[in-house]
Amino acid sequence: MRAPVRYWLMLTDVTYSGSGGGGGDGDTCSRSTLNKVAVAVTCDPYQRVAFTHGPARALSAAQASTRAIAHDLGSAAKFTQTGETTWRYVVDLPDDPDEHDALLQHLVRLSTCGDDDPDGLYLDCCAGFAVGPHLPAATTDHDLAEYASAALSLCLRSTDRIRFAENESRAEVRDGLTLAHRLRLSSAADFPLVYQPIVRLSDRQVMGFEALLRWRPDQDVLTPDHFMEEAEASSLILDIGLMTIPVIIETFANTLAPLCASDEPFVTINLSSRQLTDPALAGYIGRTLDNFSVDPGRLWIELREDAAIQNDSSTSKVIDQLHQLGCRISIDDLGSGYSALSYIRDLPVDVLKIDRDLINQVTCDPVSAAVVDAICQMCKAVGIHIVAEGIESEDILRVLHGFGIGYGQGYLFGHPTAAAALAGRTATAG
Repeated sequence: MRAPVRYWLMLTDVTYSGSGGGGGDGDTCSRSTLNKVAVAVTCDPYQRVAFTHGPARALSAAQASTRAIAHDLGSAAKFTQTGETTWRYVVDLPDDPDEHDALLQHLVRLSTCGDDDPDGLYLDCCAGFAVGPHLPAATTDHDLAEYASAALSLCLRSTDRIRFAENESRAEVRDGLTLAHRLRLSSAADFPLVYQPIVRLSDRQVMGFEALLRWRPDQDVLTPDHFMEEAEASSLILDIGLMTIPVIIETFANTLAPLCASDEPFVTINLSSRQLTDPALAGYIGRTLDNFSVDPGRLWIELREDAAIQNDSSTSKVIDQLHQLGCRISIDDLGSGYSALSYIRDLPVDVLKIDRDLINQVTCDPVSAAVVDAICQMCKAVGIHIVAEGIESEDILRVLHGFGIGYGQGYLFGHPTAAAALAGRTATAG
């Protein structure tokens, strides 16, 4: 008996007839004349069967699964083995577009359920699908097979079970590999740091700074949204962190701390969810703080809200270690899409930073204003500090000050700036 499939809703996002659909680059109404679908399947991608029953058992299970697919489809499918447990096959779509959905649903079931053998073995399978009528650039079976393999690659990186290829899928895979290679070749000098002031809203005095990473592969200086996803997926963020964390702490000790009006100045460092799985991270940060005689309490560890919500036991252990070291734990981008807030109970949170998209609405949207006010009241009740991000106008500042928010940052007070350009400035921002 095959395991139940839970992916039917994903198929409703793809239209196989009429004039719409397609997506991606170029004319969304264009259609390929290739009336076929290619599927790339890999078995036991998470190595659960290989670990539990051994590599030979995993291989035989993968082969059995593929034989089952071939038997079901018969001579209509053309199979190619592309790896020890990876196959591609191409199937003609029915002439009637109205029948495409039924075939694709059947192929999803075949390609993702694995094959249950008499011993009750369950086999994980992941699959990438390339539907010819929706990929205008796919004019041959080889093109279509490439799209399926690209979709499988993206599927595995995102830990999904299936992925449908889009027009840009092949370029996305190739560009990601090129980006990872360029990141790997970069040195510490290629990752300049800039610092944005965090001020006390009541008098605009600078209390601390947020360290922000940039990448300079050529003449252009890129913000993290251009490279951070690949840096995290490829784990290169670990090496980048080892290069930049000491620079941030040294810069704080020598340049930034004297610019702050507070007796307890601070600098915030953004850590990704991938970095938080490194069991050696807290020890490394602790030794670096000691090297530059910086009190751990002066370092705010900033985590994205999604990383806080999705934390597992290894992540929470690292967060606890950093907090026990004396660092402050700050949750970034509150209100950007998750906001479950259960992490306030589960993690040692000291600071919440409210996302700029929510802050920018407080003067024009009563609901957003009420949400921000409610967050403020909750944080006051549990002793958590608040930082409002993205403050760009005096009107917004007045509303936030009325809510009793203590700290803020944004272009109203200062743009991200290199440390050398900050030297000698006064402690009042804006």
